Amino acid sequence: MHAPPKDASVPIFTLEEFEQGDAFMFGIPTRSGTPASQVKTFFDSTGALWFKKALVGKMAATFTGTGDQSGGQESTTLAFLPNLIHQGMIYVPMGFTHDNLFIVDEVVGGSAYGAGSIASITGARAVSEKEIEIAVHHGELFAKTVSRYHK
Repeated sequence: MHAPPKDASVPIFTLEEFEQGDAFMFGIPTRSGTPASQVKTFFDSTGALWFKKALVGKMAATFTGTGDQSGGQESTTLAFLPNLIHQGMIYVPMGFTHDNLFIVDEVVGGSAYGAGSIASITGARAVSEKEIEIAVHHGELFAKTVSRYHK
């Protein structure tokens, strides 16, 4: 409710860029266990790309951010997947391929679906080193997977 204004130095991802790219990692902010409305609004604008089949076969992965441990990192990705499926895109999950995903004695975001962070409801918690390690691993794994198919 008290989000800061949009940072003008951050470019807005366009449909033209979406059509031109081969692979995408989508960072999905979570709102009550589902993608934030801005994500849905963007994908609702992709009808022309769907009609042209412009995104068929392009690869995608997801990472999420939540306000707490039960904020819905996995449910957010599950709710996001129809956007990829209807476009004919290929979803590339991370799987349980990083040891930090098995930590149970401290708060660590992420899941088999993708990297994640837990910021606290107020945004007071910074992304942890373990979450950063998972994110780097996820990016590397996704890049290696994409490079196998796009030479």
